[in-house]
Amino acid sequence: MTVEPTPQKDLRDEEERRRFLASLPRKPGVYIMKGYQGAVLYIGKANDLFSRVNSYFRPSGDDRYFISRLPRVLRSMEIIIVESEREALLLENNLIKEMKPRYNVLLRDDKSYMSIRLDKKHPYPRFVQVRGTPREDGALYFGPYHSARSVRSVISFVNRHFLFRTCNDRKFASRKRPCLQYHIKRCEGPCVLEVSQKSYRHRIDEAVMFLRGEKEKLVNSLRHRMEEASRLLLFEEAAVVRDLLISLEKIAQPQNVVQGDQTPMDIMGYAKEGDKAALVIMEMRRGMISTHRQTMVETLDIPDEELVESYIVQHYLALKAMPEKVIIPFDLPSGGAIAELLTERAEHTVELIRDDDQFSKLLGLAHASARSRMTLMGELDVEEQLKTLSVKLKMQRLPQVMECYDISHLQGNWAVGSMVVFAGGVPDTSRYRRFNIKSGVGGDDYSSLREVLERRLARRNEPGWALPDLIVVDGGKGQLNAVTAVFTREDIPFGAEGVAIISLAKERDPDGPPDRFFLPGRKNPVQLRGSGRELYILARIRDEAHRFAIAGHRKKRLSRLLSTSLTQVPGVGPALAARLISFFGSMDDLHKASVEELTLVEGVGEARARIIHEHLHTESETP
Repeated sequence: MTVEPTPQKDLRDEEERRRFLASLPRKPGVYIMKGYQGAVLYIGKANDLFSRVNSYFRPSGDDRYFISRLPRVLRSMEIIIVESEREALLLENNLIKEMKPRYNVLLRDDKSYMSIRLDKKHPYPRFVQVRGTPREDGALYFGPYHSARSVRSVISFVNRHFLFRTCNDRKFASRKRPCLQYHIKRCEGPCVLEVSQKSYRHRIDEAVMFLRGEKEKLVNSLRHRMEEASRLLLFEEAAVVRDLLISLEKIAQPQNVVQGDQTPMDIMGYAKEGDKAALVIMEMRRGMISTHRQTMVETLDIPDEELVESYIVQHYLALKAMPEKVIIPFDLPSGGAIAELLTERAEHTVELIRDDDQFSKLLGLAHASARSRMTLMGELDVEEQLKTLSVKLKMQRLPQVMECYDISHLQGNWAVGSMVVFAGGVPDTSRYRRFNIKSGVGGDDYSSLREVLERRLARRNEPGWALPDLIVVDGGKGQLNAVTAVFTREDIPFGAEGVAIISLAKERDPDGPPDRFFLPGRKNPVQLRGSGRELYILARIRDEAHRFAIAGHRKKRLSRLLSTSLTQVPGVGPALAARLISFFGSMDDLHKASVEELTLVEGVGEARARIIHEHLHTESETP
């Protein structure tokens, strides 16, 4: 693979960022987003680096959490140019495994997976639990499994019903008399008794059929063995085989989906809520679902297609055996390149198939499994965050209802205050409110914040306006004092006796940690250390309030901006003018845009971009 790295750029400087974005090539490659002290935040791949990376910096109506958070966390970006989309996929996968970025899909290391190993070189082999990637040692491996418990359960079933030894080779060689397993009829005692190797090997072959999911072949073998035992009047052995057949039927009973297509295939389910996503792979072998693999990821609202593509590449390149078909939840931009890459590694054709009628039921099951996983893990995760937060803030109760406030304005004009509400740790958008600042002091954040709180608290006895458990303020000590002053004046308890209040401020030192936390009655910032899970929910509600305030501010001033000479440009109506301003964020930034940057806006081709560019620059040069 030939790669061409570019130097890292400091994206905190607006001019440096503009030059960097304009210099990006329209070539395939990988981009590495870095934050405080060079910490890798996210690694992505693109067929067109210019379009993909520029899309992250569109301040326009893209309200995704990741986009709104970028200016707060992103310090620099490294670009690596490669020669093809396939190379970009491979490089992205390798870098994700090496750097473990916070916001990428991160599958567990191979060493954390479990497999079942069978060494057939021993006269009386046994099934053992092993960790890590299967070795090239001549043994058979089954798995991988995602937990030691599931491996132990499978081995226990196999040993109990097929009567295999459980002792290790050293004990097997030194044992003088049969162990307990022999006396309870779970082992034939080959360590000290003469046991037919042929019979033992035959049962090993049947157990391998079981582990490979070859149910029909296994049932036929067992029935033949039971009939043969009955013919030879070996009724006790026949009863053992009969019990095994009954056990196999019980295992198969919950399996209510049988696919006519016997081709090995995986079905991928996907569910997303807020900043979390669940990915589920149902493995179907010989027409029946054999295994579920589940992964939870923190998405930060990275596009669904990017998450799924990254997951597929990581997951399947780590496998020894790949299915022939992978049913995917939606179309993937790099689906063709991924299929070619997997086909090359698998040494057989691997297809990525979009949902169609043939697989709709299976895909529905996979999606339902992902949603169920999302619900379960979401409830556990949020509850744990709220508990930890209440302890660290010394609250008397869980912060089930949280409100956060922010003020947005442009040099004091079009000031808007926002109030967002989280209930149970998730946004309750029906209770979001915006306040147009009426005091005429839009440039004074403290006065504006006091006005917003006064108007909000005045309605505290109305339905739907009950006081929250926790108020979060975007700002520092000054904003915190503005809020507590209103509570004091209105004689509303706060702190330990009432509503908990905290403010979050970005660190003034650009090279310092990203957030500081202030509590009433404390002069210095509070250090909330630990896992950071409780800090994440605070940062999320703060960023949501910031996003909501900015959206209101932009909406308020958009009508004025649309009345400018922009709509006088031939071919530019109000709708396109709105898209242009939303895309670039302001008229100043629109004036600075190049012709190529203008073409990134929907509805603007190269010819129209040149007309707009010429008009804006002619206008700015007019005396």
